[in-house]
Amino acid sequence: MPTSTHTETARLLPLDIEGLSEQQRRGVVCVYDGIALGPDAVNLGQRPHGQIHVFPRACPRCVADQAAETAGAHAAICEQCVDNPVGCETVAALRRLHMEHTR
Repeated sequence: MPTSTHTETARLLPLDIEGLSEQQRRGVVCVYDGIALGPDAVNLGQRPHGQIHVFPRACPRCVADQAAETAGAHAAICEQCVDNPVGCETVAALRRLHMEHTR
């Protein structure tokens, strides 16, 4: 069962709210590939959008892919990652998110 920490980590994943369809904003289809979501959909955390709130969700495969890409991009610009990649909490959280959704 995902925890609040899980949702906080999912908020680190890139998301262009402006470019989302209405169904993606409501969490009916995946925000990354537009595929209809099932019960295994991953909550990416409620996000404000103007005067409304958006409830994006994604399929586990896309979350795993995005978590891996985000971890790589983060590691390339993070001083902590350059000095000691094992000690970076952000990359560790993204890797856990990746591993959880590649099962």
